[in-house]
Amino acid sequence: MISAGFAGARPIPRVASMLRKTSSSATEKVITAPMTEQLSSLREVLDESYHMLEMSGRRGGLRAAIASATARDVEIRRILATVLERLVGYLQASAACIHLLDPHEDVLTLKAQSGLSGIARRQLSSLDIHDPPMDRVIARRTSYFATERWPAGEPPPQLIAHLPRGLTAMLPLASRNRVIGTLMIIYRAPRFFPPSRTRFLIALGCELGRAIEDAMLIDKLRDSEARHRLLLESAGDLIYGMDLNGHTFYVSPSSKAITGYEPDEFLSGSVTPLRMCVKEDRDALKAMFRSATREGTRGTMEFRARRKDGQEVWLSATWAPLRDSAGVHRGIQGTVRDVSANKRAEEELRRRNIELAAINAVASTLTESIDPDQMLNRTIDVVLEVIAAKAGRIAVLLEDTRTLRTAVSRNIPQRVLDQIAEFELGDEWSGMVAATGESLAIEDFPSSAYVRHAHPAIVEWGLRALLSVPIRSKGRVLGVMEVVHDVPHRFTGRDLDLLSAIANQLGLALDNARLYEHMRREARELGILHRSTSDLLPLAPLESKLRHIMRTLEEIFGYDGGWLGLVDEEGTKLVGAAGFGREVPDDTIGLELPLDPTFRNAAVLAVLERKPNVIPDPPHDPRCADQRGSVPLRGARCLANAPILSGDRIFGVLTVGRYALGAPITDRDIELLETFASHVAITIEGARLLEDARRRADQAASLCRIASSLTQTLDVQDVLDQIVADAANLFSVEIASLFLFDEAAGDLIGRAVVGLEASALDNFRIPISLSMTAREAARTLGPVLVHEPSEDGRIPERLLGRFAITSSLTVPIVLRDKLLGVLFLDHVSNIRRFSQSDIDLASRFAHQAAAAIGNARLFDQALRRAHQLAEQIEAHAQELEDTRSQLTTSQYLAWLGQLAAGLGHEIRSPLSVIKNAAYYLKTQLVDADTTIRRHLEMIQQEVAASERIIGHLLDFSRGRKLTHLPVNLRDLIESTIEQIEIPSHVTLTTHIDEDLPSIIGDSELLARVIANLTANALQAMPASGVLTIAALRGGDADRAEIRVSDTGEGIPTENLDKVFEPLFTTKSRGMGLGLPLCKMLVQAHGGAITVKSEVSRGTTFTVSLPVRTPSSPLYEPGEPTERADS
Repeated sequence: MISAGFAGARPIPRVASMLRKTSSSATEKVITAPMTEQLSSLREVLDESYHMLEMSGRRGGLRAAIASATARDVEIRRILATVLERLVGYLQASAACIHLLDPHEDVLTLKAQSGLSGIARRQLSSLDIHDPPMDRVIARRTSYFATERWPAGEPPPQLIAHLPRGLTAMLPLASRNRVIGTLMIIYRAPRFFPPSRTRFLIALGCELGRAIEDAMLIDKLRDSEARHRLLLESAGDLIYGMDLNGHTFYVSPSSKAITGYEPDEFLSGSVTPLRMCVKEDRDALKAMFRSATREGTRGTMEFRARRKDGQEVWLSATWAPLRDSAGVHRGIQGTVRDVSANKRAEEELRRRNIELAAINAVASTLTESIDPDQMLNRTIDVVLEVIAAKAGRIAVLLEDTRTLRTAVSRNIPQRVLDQIAEFELGDEWSGMVAATGESLAIEDFPSSAYVRHAHPAIVEWGLRALLSVPIRSKGRVLGVMEVVHDVPHRFTGRDLDLLSAIANQLGLALDNARLYEHMRREARELGILHRSTSDLLPLAPLESKLRHIMRTLEEIFGYDGGWLGLVDEEGTKLVGAAGFGREVPDDTIGLELPLDPTFRNAAVLAVLERKPNVIPDPPHDPRCADQRGSVPLRGARCLANAPILSGDRIFGVLTVGRYALGAPITDRDIELLETFASHVAITIEGARLLEDARRRADQAASLCRIASSLTQTLDVQDVLDQIVADAANLFSVEIASLFLFDEAAGDLIGRAVVGLEASALDNFRIPISLSMTAREAARTLGPVLVHEPSEDGRIPERLLGRFAITSSLTVPIVLRDKLLGVLFLDHVSNIRRFSQSDIDLASRFAHQAAAAIGNARLFDQALRRAHQLAEQIEAHAQELEDTRSQLTTSQYLAWLGQLAAGLGHEIRSPLSVIKNAAYYLKTQLVDADTTIRRHLEMIQQEVAASERIIGHLLDFSRGRKLTHLPVNLRDLIESTIEQIEIPSHVTLTTHIDEDLPSIIGDSELLARVIANLTANALQAMPASGVLTIAALRGGDADRAEIRVSDTGEGIPTENLDKVFEPLFTTKSRGMGLGLPLCKMLVQAHGGAITVKSEVSRGTTFTVSLPVRTPSSPLYEPGEPTERADS
């Protein structure tokens, strides 16, 4: 509250009131005397006050004198010392002292004294109020007088030793019905106090008590006023007070820093808040002040104002009513704060949100479409909306030329477009941007140097400001993007960064679209070439073609043996790819021969010289001197080698031989072999090109799908997991791991992995300097390929022994030239290694991954604080539940495995005895009673059921390797049905497609699946029903389906998700392992099993199997163990 106390123009109210009550001339002398004469004047007033108090009982003079001295800033301690000094002289005493009560510690503390020795002062510095006679003086508020010191037993020990003999008085200092301290008067000799002197001392104690308390209150009030003024003057906000007429009566010194005006300018009325306020906000501010002054409302308002220096600022004003002690509304008081920085931050945040939305819109369009026209039109629309430009255009560089052509434009007149439709690199400003790859901003085109080279139509159009940025992809300029203003405009760094970011995204999308179009064109061309070579299995993979080539050499050309070696990607060696003949060892496939002139081998010589050769006597020919020279065709009597050439490209060598004597290889044979080798070259080249085209098309499509999928989520960890999963699928690697870069610590932190358990990278952190590949990738911001990654520090020591990583590609993830992390792609076998196309694809993939991580981080930063605690609690609860469930299931399955092993050994032996005994009895009791034979059949059935249960247990607890052989589904179903006894009350129908292909698998295990499903169907129809078994082609041409349907009881909906869970059963017999075992066997064949059911209508189980061999030959995860079926 604004009060006179800190205004500094009037005295403190309580002091002024005290001064008005004092009328003696002596008191006036104290008030008017200089500060240095206060104590001496006080002494005179004290003597007169003591005399008046003792003679006439007049009070008030002592209090007024002390209050006057206090008001003149004389210290209370010196005032009290002066009071005691004059009192000792007036009473002719030896000494006197004043103790004040400390209520918090129940002690009396010495505050002033006169005449005490140093030892006495120390001993009397603190007295306990519970010691006599202090307890009587404080508790009863009675004066105490004593002769010959104190009565026996009462005096404190410190008084006995140091006080002289004589009369001593202890008086309470009372004020407003409470004791605030004591006054002690000491004489050296016995002294008798007459009644008048006693009354004087008692009255003196009361008067002095009130005077001391008033002085202390005045001192506290002065300190409070000083602190209040210091607080107001040191506050950063402008503090003001205003009366009901709108006149400012107080302004804090901070007005200079906030408004530029001095406080006096506000107090004088030369400047007011309304005059500072801008015109648009003035009416609202006026209404606010009117409501506050008239109605006494509270509130706050933000408005724009102009400082004294003319700068426009945002101010936030708060106000509250100012009331007097009676509660009457007298004005308002409040604060004013400069909130310009907050407003700028809000505007910056709004702009950033708009820019981010624009970038996301462009990214979404670019990832969802491969149509260049659609990409360009959507991009230019978003750019003009975000930059708020009048017009714009995008020009693209025509392939294999130096010409730029305007592809899309907005708001540019046709006459201008005709002049800028095409231009060369280096021409005008757009050509310079495309040629140099540097952005260009022209803020005032008419006054720039470019106006001299501009076409008149452009000048007439009114071009005033322009921003042009290059469209780049992988270091190449693909075009330019430009925005135009018709007024002078200053482009900010933010405008340039935003336009460059959009241009880079567009460049990457255009590059992908062009690549996709190239892939389609190459695929069409290769398709024509492929059809033209129909003799070499046009639709078969390269391996099939190579086998066909070998069969052709054997069956058509009549050679006894042959070998085909292909040049590896590095061109340093020949690698065996196919062979035939009785003397061709198995190790010729994969045999490596170095392409070194010093290596004496006829096949290598044919490749290096690029011409065929004939070796009539291999054992004695120096061209076969190397011991590996005869390995491909061991024992051949004659050899011929023909290079596989297509133009200038060498693909490998064909080696053929004859083992019989007198069967040489003639020149005609060489001509035919050379011609056939050229066809083989075309075949291999076509196969490789087709494979590469398919791979590139798949990669381009995969990149589009990956980019789309990465934009479907903004959770950082989901994005990281998606990146490594997509990378593993895209590059067909066994291990893919993603490390994020902690720039502050310089460490790589493992965050996501595929191919290893998730805990492999938990808390795994390494300095980037310890990883050779990561360090090089961070330095060059490009992929790094190594073939001996085991020495790299990024691989935990606990994993080195488990995986033999043979080839590793390290890909930096970079966003705006800043390293976000590193993606490691690892092969663990020699079957496949990374190629240059993989490296190029990895760079494009890293761009998309960087954009996805950047977007996810932006989104994550906005949501992290709100959801972090909930996600942690939920994740922890889910982890505990999963751990509990897994622990329970794993313990039970472990027990089940032990039980199965025991059953297999302990129960099968007695079951075999029972089975043999039943069989023997049945053969011996041919003419026995029907009841006996029925019981023997029951024994055999129960033994068979027990053996099936044991078999299920063993199959479920131990793995088995599949036998990969062709399986005719018709024969499989018919043979399985023949072995099942169909009850008379069940009608069996079968349906098998005529063109049903064979599959590759284990017929015994597949028969078990059909038998289990059929048995379940029969059990579901105890009274009557129809059993249908069908085999047909699936929706996919590469799959076949087996369906087993019944019209029985059906499965409740709540149990459909549980029927494939181990140990789940609703039957009175069985252990719930039949259907889980069926699922494992089907999945081991690369297939799937599904169920549909309606209660009381029936159930259908569908088994879908691939025609080709499944990728994994095991039907149980983990390390399988072979067992002998018994």
